[in-house]
Amino acid sequence: MNRNRKIAVGVVVIGIALLYGLVGYHPASAGTAAPFDDAEPNGSYTSHMSLSTNGNHFVTYDIRTDEPDGQLLLTAAFENVTYTTYWHQNRSVTRSKPATRTQYEQMLHLSADERLVRQDNESMTAVVVDTDEDPPGGGRSLLLSVLEYPEYEHTGTTTYDSRAVDVYTAQSGWHNTHNFASGRTAYNVESASGVLYVDADTEQLLYSNVTFQFVRAATWGEYLVTKYVRGESPTTSIDVAVDPGATNVTRPGWAPAQSE
Repeated sequence: MNRNRKIAVGVVVIGIALLYGLVGYHPASAGTAAPFDDAEPNGSYTSHMSLSTNGNHFVTYDIRTDEPDGQLLLTAAFENVTYTTYWHQNRSVTRSKPATRTQYEQMLHLSADERLVRQDNESMTAVVVDTDEDPPGGGRSLLLSVLEYPEYEHTGTTTYDSRAVDVYTAQSGWHNTHNFASGRTAYNVESASGVLYVDADTEQLLYSNVTFQFVRAATWGEYLVTKYVRGESPTTSIDVAVDPGATNVTRPGWAPAQSE
């Protein structure tokens, strides 16, 4: 083998070795805990939370809770159905309004714990009563778990709604997490932007406008396949606004009284 061919073969071998190292390399570092308390707020509060992917609305939660009376009103608006739940004294009354006749008919098949009290076939609206000892959380834990995917850097303090808050800015990078049901999973967060406002005293999340891309992958090779071959790199946006303090919740007209 002449000298030039040996050099060419050597370059190819080195290139393959580098490529294999890149494809098999596991760049993820251990993720850190989110800088906010994900428990339900204490006392009365009003909350608005929304999640969208690739610019398409997925769900919006609006919650109002009146702590002295123990009443809560929740609206969960998905793309094809809206649920409104009134909770009081361990009882949930939910009005459902789907977008299609098929969904409406499916909703009329109730579980053993549910009781259909009203229905309007023309407007495709159903009202169901269910015994529920705990007030509904409105998917709060789901949205907050997604909000925990990026890492956050403490970038200062400010005042929000007359409260002293810590400001955290979303960061891109490779991380590990225990949040997934399948166990420890590595993932890459890209194009992260937005901030969190966290109450300096209670660590309650008061505001977020975070957007990021998310690619689940353990190595660079898996990352390249997932993002560029499978096209799995959705852009996720999560907006949160929580206003702790007095609010007023009354039983809506469509919800039957406890005696009904």
